[in-house]
Amino acid sequence: MDLISRIRVWEKSEADAIPLALVLLVSPLMPLVTLRQLKGLREYEYLPDPEEMLSGNPGFRHLSDKMREVLQTALLAQRAGKRSVLEQKLEELLGKTASELEVSSYHITQLFQFSSLFITVIPVTVVSVVFFISLSLVTNLLLACALIAVVAGGLLGFGVFPRELALPAPPIKSFIAAAPIPLVYLILYMLGRLGVGVECPALLSVAAGSVLLSALQLVWRRRVLSAYREARELVRRAGVASYNVFAALGVVEPEYLLSDKWVGVARAATTSLYMLCLFGGRGLEAALRRLETYVGRYLDYLLRVRGRMRAMFIYGLIETLVVACTYAILVATLQFFGTMPWSAAATGMRMPTQAELAELLCWLDLVLAVDSVALALATAAAREGQPLLFGIYLPPLSGAMWLGYVLGLRLAPLLFT
Repeated sequence: MDLISRIRVWEKSEADAIPLALVLLVSPLMPLVTLRQLKGLREYEYLPDPEEMLSGNPGFRHLSDKMREVLQTALLAQRAGKRSVLEQKLEELLGKTASELEVSSYHITQLFQFSSLFITVIPVTVVSVVFFISLSLVTNLLLACALIAVVAGGLLGFGVFPRELALPAPPIKSFIAAAPIPLVYLILYMLGRLGVGVECPALLSVAAGSVLLSALQLVWRRRVLSAYREARELVRRAGVASYNVFAALGVVEPEYLLSDKWVGVARAATTSLYMLCLFGGRGLEAALRRLETYVGRYLDYLLRVRGRMRAMFIYGLIETLVVACTYAILVATLQFFGTMPWSAAATGMRMPTQAELAELLCWLDLVLAVDSVALALATAAAREGQPLLFGIYLPPLSGAMWLGYVLGLRLAPLLFT
């Protein structure tokens, strides 16, 4: 198994630990028998087979610690013939999730600030000095800081955001919706050649060309959250059923409970309902009550963390305005210095020429576009726990940055009047 595959298995197992523990707990079958049934339904196929676990060589090496605990507890419950150990383990995992939730907002805020350091403070501080030495060094530093911010934004949330609360990644094919970005840039470039240019065409292209991507990812997010709410409602309906659970659910086809629309704990809830309806016995009422309790607690956690991280979008908008205005003031200052009739020999500084300033503006356009992507990644990771949902926030953040930069260029010269 290569490194990328190991990382994917680890991440998936980390997110699946609580859902699997929930299914094993409420299933009327013994834990390893339930696991065999789940694998027969093409669920959790990456996990070791029950026979392999019983043989003493389970192959847990590439799984997360949380998933290992769940499987080891399932094995212990199978051998002891008691479900109490599973319930204790699920309570322990939910307790850990609650604790992680309490500290994750602090860590995510700190990492968000760390990412913003490479967007504003460090590049502006260094560039304002280095520009008088070498233009090529300035552009390299700006791009390097922007790329570091992208990496930090992409990694933000992993390790501090509870993976079982993170939204799943959108389909890869949805990123085809980003195709208008280069098309918009080409149109703006041709207009510039005709004398109808705009400030920062690359940044404006990102803002305008990512609208379709944002719309598709918003629909994806709404669909996922709707699936969570629907799963909770199905569990509630099942809890009041007297004998025919399928009739209470209002589900025409049982296979609906195993469809691909369900993700995370929502999938665990509907899979549990399927198992209970198929194999349920005298303990059906208690199992349904237990299922409703745990699914409700999980979704409460999910809504709580999303509510706490809602402010990160506001922070992102403020950050874009700070970035745009800072660079606008820097450019206006350099343009002002370039028009002053002083001697480089007398001042000991090499002042940039107008051609060098024009070249800097071209590079600065690219840097601001990359910075907007970095802020979108950080915001998506902080609020959704999923950096790949950055398209949701890209149009407003890049649009605010472009507007702030343009207004900053118009207003900054007033500082020198």
